[in-house]
Formats: sequence, structure tokens, C-alpha cells
Amino acid sequence: MSAPEHEARDGTPTRRSLSPDGRIILWAGVVLAVLVAVAVASMFIRSPQLDPATPEGVVQRYLRAVVEGRRTEARSYLSDRLERECEPWFPRYPSRDAYRIELVEVVVDGSTAEVHVIVAEQDVELFDYYHEFSAFYSLVSTGDGWRITEQEWPWYGCSERMLDKEEST
Repeated sequence: MSAPEHEARDGTPTRRSLSPDGRIILWAGVVLAVLVAVAVASMFIRSPQLDPATPEGVVQRYLRAVVEGRRTEARSYLSDRLERECEPWFPRYPSRDAYRIELVEVVVDGSTAEVHVIVAEQDVELFDYYHEFSAFYSLVSTGDGWRITEQEWPWYGCSERMLDKEEST
């Protein structure tokens, strides 16, 4: 009669080691589990807050307020003229949609600035498809900080340049 596989012939327990293929599968599983944990954690980490005294910080707060549906706060980042003359029910983007917004470039020239971002807007109807496009924001420095004077997204037609065109027609 032979001894069971987990005991040596003298009765002492033995260890079974994994085959080389088994070790590869085990390590691949561990690496995959770590990658999944990092991906899940990164979904819950918000992008860093930019300095609100900078043009990029103003644009970040403006877009966050728009996306989250806080219209009054969003309007507070606009120039006095835009805040006064743009339609009060805008911006109308609902907070249920998903957006990724990435800062590309900031150019400051004295009391004016241009902020360029890439926006990826999720189309929930098409299996998490993201439509990606560029958007530019012009800002002017006031005594209270930076205010947006031109913006291409998400409030189409609400810019000082568009208001000037309406007045000249």
C-alpha cells in the first residue's frame, strides 16, 4: 500500500509546490487583481484643485459647476456683461452625463489669458462612447480675479464676441 500524497513514507507532512505553469497563473492573477484595484480607486479620485486665483483654476471651477448643474455658481465666473446678458437658464448640461476635461495649455498675456482644454463627453446611448473635442476660454483679469469673456463650450453663443455681433446687426 502506498502512502497518501500529502505525507511522506515516514508520516511527516510534505509540501506540494506549484508547477511552473501554476506559478505563472497565480502571479498573473495577483497582478490583474492589483491593476483592477488601482483602476477602481482612480475612478473615485478627483482631479487636483487648481489655484482659484489662476485662469485655469477659474475655468476648472466654472466647468465643474456647469457639469454638476450649479448654474448660479457657473454664471459667477463669467464677466459682468455675460452674467447680465446671457440667457438665465443656461448652461443646461445635466449632471447625469459623464465628462472628462483635460487642461492642455494656458497662455497669460498681461491682464488677458487663454485656456485650452480637451473635453470628452460621454454619449450614454452608444455604449460609453466618448466624443472628444477642444474648447477655448478667454479670460480677463479684474480686481477680484479672473473672469471668463469668451467660451466655446458648453454655453454656445454666450461670449462677448457673440454679443458684439448681435448688437451690430
